[in-house]
Order: sequence, then C-alpha cells, then structure tokens
Amino acid sequence: LEVKEDQEVFQNNRSDLKKLKLGKVKIDFDRAMGSIEELRKAKYPGETPNKVIVLLQDIDGEILWNITYLTNSFNIWNVKVDAADGKVKSEKLESVIQFKKPE
Repeated sequence: LEVKEDQEVFQNNRSDLKKLKLGKVKIDFDRAMGSIEELRKAKYPGETPNKVIVLLQDIDGEILWNITYLTNSFNIWNVKVDAADGKVKSEKLESVIQFKKPE
C-alpha cells in the first residue's frame, strides 16, 4: 500500500474541496476493502485486481470510500461505499478500451 499526499487534482471544473469530517467515518479502510472484495468475488469472479486506487471523499455531503480497481482483463471497476454504514452506493464495471481517444 502506497499513500500519496498533496498531489494536484486533475479535473476540468475545479470546485472547492470540502474538509472531511472524520468523525462520520465508521467503516475503516480494511472493512471497506473486505466488503467490496466479497462483492467482486460474487459478482465478477473473473476480474483479478492489478492496481487499486482508494479515495476517501465528501461527495455531495456523503463521506464515501471511492475505490477503483484496474483489473488484469483491462476493465475498470469503481465502487463507492458509504463510510458511515458500509453500504455500497454505486458500482460499475467498464472496459478500459472505451476510454480510447477518438482519432
């Protein structure tokens, strides 16, 4: 696990980042990862993670674990887990190929 801090945010429309209210975080990193691993094994057993990007974010007032897997089969699986109750708020699997720049 490599933690990187103080990096530029790459986004087209910049908005002010909200300070995280860490007191609202009831689901820690290990528990969030454990729950989505169970989901991955049940729903996408053929998708083996190669790289993992994990962010703890305030998105529209909700504190979420935003977890993205890049899999060995060149898919991107993104899962957002509520940091207060551990419920999966959203998840989607997409092919990296769809992100190809148009010629």
